[in-house]
Order: sequence, then C-alpha cells, then structure tokens
Amino acid sequence: MGFTCLTAGTQLRKRLIAAARRHPLVVIAFSLPLALLGGPSTPPPAVVIHELAWSGTQASSNDEWIELRSNVNHDMSLLGWRLEAEDGAPVVTLHGTLPAQGYVLLERTDDHTVDDVPADVLFTGTLENSGEVLRLLDPEGRVVDSVDCGDGWFAGRTAPSYATMERVNPERSGVASNWRTNDGVTRNGCDAAGLPLSGTPKTSNSATKPPVAAFSTVPGDATIWDVLRFMDLSLDPDGQVVSWRWEFGDGAASTTQNPTHQYRNPGVYPAVLAVEDDDGLVARSARSIVVQCGRGDLNGDGCANLLDVRLALVCSRSGDSACGEVADIDQDGRVDMEDARRLAEFVLGL
Repeated sequence: MGFTCLTAGTQLRKRLIAAARRHPLVVIAFSLPLALLGGPSTPPPAVVIHELAWSGTQASSNDEWIELRSNVNHDMSLLGWRLEAEDGAPVVTLHGTLPAQGYVLLERTDDHTVDDVPADVLFTGTLENSGEVLRLLDPEGRVVDSVDCGDGWFAGRTAPSYATMERVNPERSGVASNWRTNDGVTRNGCDAAGLPLSGTPKTSNSATKPPVAAFSTVPGDATIWDVLRFMDLSLDPDGQVVSWRWEFGDGAASTTQNPTHQYRNPGVYPAVLAVEDDDGLVARSARSIVVQCGRGDLNGDGCANLLDVRLALVCSRSGDSACGEVADIDQDGRVDMEDARRLAEFVLGL
C-alpha cells in the first residue's frame, strides 16, 4: 500500500511540475464550443403584410383596412413602395415613414374606417370576399412580401363578427399556417359606428402570443465543484415550446431542455435561456449565477490553482490538520493524497 501511494504521489508531482512550468501559478480552465440552433437563416422581410380586415367592419362591409408591420430596428421611408392585388385592385401607393418595429395603417376611402386610430394611407378598390393575391413591392419593384389567398382567405370572418385575418409571426412567410382569425378578446379601435373592432390596428395581433421563458437552477448557491441542473420552467399560452438555447455566461451553451453545467472558475455569470414556440416566436429569460470557489482554495485567494495543489500535497503527506475541510476535496472526513489528486485533475482540466 505504501509503495502504491508513493508511486501515485511521485507521478502526481511530476505532472504538477510539468504543468507548473507551462502554466506557472495560473488557473487552468476550459470552455465548450457554442451550440447552434441551426445553420444560417434568411433574414425576415423588412416590411410585411400583418393584418387584413378583408370583410370590412360591423359599420360597413366596405370599410376595409390593411396593416403593415416593420421587422427592423430603424425607421423606414415607404416612398415608392406599393401594395398590389393580382387582379388589379386595390393598388396602393405608399408614402410616409414606417417606425422601427411599428405599423402603418391603410384605410379604404376615408379616415373613419377605423374611427379612433388615424390612417397613414388611404386607398380605393375592394378586397374581394372570395380572396386575393397581395404583393408588397419595394421602390425597385422587388416583391418583399406576399399573401396568396387566391383560393380563399386563410382566416378572418364576415358577419356578424367581421374578425380580421392576423399574421401570427411577422418574421415568417405569409403561408396559410402563419395566419389566424382575431380571437375577439384582444382588440383595438372602433369602427365608424363606434363599435369595437374584432381586430388590432397598430397593436400586436391577438394571434401573436410568444412563449414565457423561465428557469431555475439546482443548487441555488453554486461552487466550482457543483454540477448545476438548469431546469426549464417556460410556458407557451397557445401551443408548446419546441426548442431551447442556453448560454451559461462562460462561453458554453446547450440546446437541451434541462441541461447540466459546471463552472470552472468563481465569478458571476449571466445565464440566458432563449425558447422558441411552435409558431417560431422567441422569448428570453436571464439571471446571474454566483459561483464561489468552495473546497480547494487552501491559500484563500478566491480560486483553486496550482499553488493550492502544492499545499494540498503538503497537507496530504504531513497530515496537517490545519488545512481543514477546505482541503477535503472528496469530503470523506480526512485530507489525503486522493484529495490532492482530485484537486490537481480539476485545476488541470483533466
């Protein structure tokens, strides 16, 4: 037994001496490569067709309105932009400025279609109840967004509710699955008769309900020796969360729903969870993870490093009780060579 301990100690000292020459008195750490949710994706259109009151309102079926939405973080001039129907009507020449992440309201004929929300652009021509193919073109004539409802509108209702057709995710294409009917609860504005609209002009659509991101960690108070469990507590009000991305704040990441992670150095780490639901909507939650050194900091400088390993070797060979619990790495009630070995492997990242 003595020979085995002596051999292990000799081998450990040789490894420490070699490591110390390469990395004198520094904390040796590692980081994991960042995990990606997917490959490069096409950026969303700068402007999209966002809501369509194709059936009019309770005041008049002729009181149609259209909402456009910005997907960019800066104001945009709409001079030279056009919204066109494939059958030739309506054709709307746009103007003015679209606010960053904001809305532009197009009202048919006059500014009383949505009586208490000012129109940005007026247009003539009818949105046929049987459906339309609409295209949004930039000043160069390029199609920026389109909605192909030539065989019938994807959503929305006629009398009695006259509910609008709402885009779910403004950053996704205008396919049928990305449109829903206004829920009749989330509403904004009144029609020309003062009746509440079943729509949301110039506000978030009722169909756009992002998930709520939340998480906890176990244990709550962490040390460099703890393997933390990150517990996803996220919810989606109208569907389910389908993907997760964790950034632990130390360069490591994960796309597992409930990952584990061990921090190699003391500090305060900004951990962030981003979740995506089945509509492609994203939410984030962040919290600070405080990590202390705990066991292994024999010299009291706040971190475990090669100097602590040297001290652990001294304690393990001499049986120095002054080292105390901080040197009892494996928590077996005594300070021995096994503690020095484990501390060395941790510091060296082995």
